[in-house]
Amino acid sequence: MFGKKHNPADYRVHERYSAENMRVVIDGVECILHDYSDGGVRISSRGQTRRVALIEVFKNGKCIRKTPAIVAWRRENQAGYAFRSNLKICEVEGAERYHRQPIPEVKDHNETGAVSGDALRRRLNM
Repeated sequence: MFGKKHNPADYRVHERYSAENMRVVIDGVECILHDYSDGGVRISSRGQTRRVALIEVFKNGKCIRKTPAIVAWRRENQAGYAFRSNLKICEVEGAERYHRQPIPEVKDHNETGAVSGDALRRRLNM
């Protein structure tokens, strides 16, 4: 650590493995796997990938790793994902059908101009 000089661009924490006979599925979409290590993957995809995703790595047709990951870098159609086993990924199916209801406006004064009872209760609860 001290006294050792290295180029950060060439520095690798995890050893890279051959991506031969391997494939990767990111959030259910198969992508091209270029590079695999214990710390993450380098992939290419036709469409945009999400920042946080569930990654499944297959070798010879068998799933060898299924873990959440986060984008470490992006360049054109390539992205590097770093595995994060402590991340929790939760997605509600059909959530796009539901819209957040607007919060109703709370009035501080009633029709006569006096302070409303709700406004007094809110002030007392502070």
